[in-house]
Amino acid sequence: MKRAAYLILTVAGFFLLMELALRSAQFQAPADVLDYRLKISGELHGAPHPTRFWYLPDREPHFPDGVYKIACLADSVTVMDQGRGYPDDLSAALAAHGFGEPVSVFNAGVPEYSSYQGRLYLTEDLLPLKPDLVTIQYGVNDHWRARGGVADKDVRMPDPQWLRRHRALTNLRSYQAIRAGVLALSKPQGPGPLRVGVEDYRDNLRAMIDDSREAGANVILVLSPYLDLGHDQDWVPMHRRYNRVASAVAEEKGVPVVDVVDKLRFAPNLFMEPDTDQIHFNREAGRMIADRIAETVVEKFLPERTDGQAPARAAGQ
Repeated sequence: MKRAAYLILTVAGFFLLMELALRSAQFQAPADVLDYRLKISGELHGAPHPTRFWYLPDREPHFPDGVYKIACLADSVTVMDQGRGYPDDLSAALAAHGFGEPVSVFNAGVPEYSSYQGRLYLTEDLLPLKPDLVTIQYGVNDHWRARGGVADKDVRMPDPQWLRRHRALTNLRSYQAIRAGVLALSKPQGPGPLRVGVEDYRDNLRAMIDDSREAGANVILVLSPYLDLGHDQDWVPMHRRYNRVASAVAEEKGVPVVDVVDKLRFAPNLFMEPDTDQIHFNREAGRMIADRIAETVVEKFLPERTDGQAPARAAGQ
């Protein structure tokens, strides 16, 4: 009994000295060591989610009644301009193309989302709202290397009880140091897997199309533009491959594709920070995409009118 008490006191004393030393040295673990939320430019965003890893609680999906409902699934490309992007220009674009009824567009872009997360977001939160149209743009985050060497489909979030304990323990510098060390040691040797492999990406797109149609929604796939510098972009071949997969799935499933890749590929004026970021296009490019989506909706999903009036949505569409 005495030996057990001595051991407990020794361990407690060790951690107390460790805590005091770390506080004296002003040690603070990086933000992503302390939190399961999304890290962008060193800042934490959103809130932990049990299946999608993180989500944006201030952007809950919703639609009013009696309107044509559009859900635009994407990653950060639709929210980089102060939370806005081409979904926010889509209603005006549809009106300009003669769409003759009220429209509600929900911008379902979430930074860093892959098609794996998007598929879950679609089935868990968006399809229950019965959208009439779903647009899907993923691929960029799918072909990045997986954090910690674990592909998205294999990630398991801690349960809520553990998350509460974790938040409390992060106040201790000793816990921060131990957790940082464990995470560093667990990093894989070598490049590791992609967040979403090519075949999984293909299957995710297929499933999103099938699930949307089953719920009564039409679907448009949007390819991911990029700026081609012609040098120092080793990710570009993989990016092109994922775009080709999206095009092939669209052809296989008979859904239309919005493709402005070639229009933006050599146009640095259409990107927000072309010297450092060749993925995030600007609002002008976003309006081009919105216009192409609107044109596609009117051409593909609306019956032609022969009386000279604006087209109206067909029953059941």
